[in-house]
Amino acid sequence: MKRFSKADIETIRHMAARGFGGVEIAKRLGRTPQSIRVKCVELGIRLRPMPTKDRLRILFEPAFYNALAREATARATTPAKLARLLLVTLLSDNLINAILDVPTGKGKPIAKEPGRRAVARAKPVVSQPSTRRGVSLASLLSPQLAARMG
Repeated sequence: MKRFSKADIETIRHMAARGFGGVEIAKRLGRTPQSIRVKCVELGIRLRPMPTKDRLRILFEPAFYNALAREATARATTPAKLARLLLVTLLSDNLINAILDVPTGKGKPIAKEPGRRAVARAKPVVSQPSTRRGVSLASLLSPQLAARMG
């Protein structure tokens, strides 16, 4: 059985503090994930990632996720990357008010359904090109996004 050196223990502490899991630390040190987990318990080191405020988890209804997955496949990307691209573009090009019909501060609070997490209600995905105030949504896209999606 190979003992952990002081350098190994420092590497474990350093990587665990930055949110790395047991598998990543084990690969780095050439150990098994189980041996890393046991050592962390002995040393009182948490392997669970600390919550950060720079991550967002969005839960979609299956029909909406499937529509997003189809669009992502058509663009040779993943649903997560496409969702991120859409959100970043909406926010950076200030398109929120052009897309939503709810004025700022006038929206209904997100209600929690019994037995479910809080979810925002989305409008159904329209398969035809949609217009708002006589402007096509395609014309609202940034040139960079239109080029990526083109």
